[in-house]
Amino acid sequence: MILTRENYYTPEADREYMSCSQFEDFERCEAAALAKIRGEYTPAKPKAFIVGNYFHTFFEGVDAHEDYVNENAEEIFLKRGGKKAEFRQADEMIASALADPFIRKLIEKPGENEKIMTGELFGVPWRIRIDKYIEKAPRLIIDWKTVASIRTAARGTGESFVEAYNYPFRAAAYMEIEKQFRGLEDDPAFWLVCISKEDPPDKELVAMNDRERQEYELGLIEEKIEHIQQVKKGEIPARRCGKCAYCRRTKKILKPVSFWNIAAEEEE
Repeated sequence: MILTRENYYTPEADREYMSCSQFEDFERCEAAALAKIRGEYTPAKPKAFIVGNYFHTFFEGVDAHEDYVNENAEEIFLKRGGKKAEFRQADEMIASALADPFIRKLIEKPGENEKIMTGELFGVPWRIRIDKYIEKAPRLIIDWKTVASIRTAARGTGESFVEAYNYPFRAAAYMEIEKQFRGLEDDPAFWLVCISKEDPPDKELVAMNDRERQEYELGLIEEKIEHIQQVKKGEIPARRCGKCAYCRRTKKILKPVSFWNIAAEEEE
């Protein structure tokens, strides 16, 4: 299957290729991930997802941003006119990025937005889609990120947003696939360009290159990928997490449970 911008986010692409998002889906809930691939379940898109894409498409280009705004006008605009608060905030974040000379140089630097690459990790076809790829040396992968806060630990984790949202895993996979795709041995640079949702927005450029951590993350992929592929192919049953929206929607009561087994969990 030849991947394009039009078919990248389709069930067909999901069935043929692994991706970072799909891998993480299987880690969260195998049953939900499998149902999503089979077209049996389409998760609702949270508001943060729509706002995040609004932010991302601005850096993709004028046409891409205008198309996205037109396609999601009901979510973005108030009936009485003007944008909803979340999107006014996103505009402030975009303005903050544009006002920074270093980030502005990255935006203006020649490169390809939404660059699709394919490769193989441990015998499994893999796909990536890079926010901005700068091919000429020094090679650079740029990932635009909106975050609640750059300096405050992610809620309920005690970790930085980098660790809480598993960005070292994504960086390791992206860099490995990029090397295969380009036929090169040295790692590209991988930078997160982060803008916070605070007032005023904070911003940071986070370098993700760390060979020891990359090897660790690739080792985790190698350890888990065979099991995930077996579930994906229907060779072994998919485990239910029992907590996600899909599990709640498809849950069937079989017998009572003891009140001792009802545990309170922190809201995510």
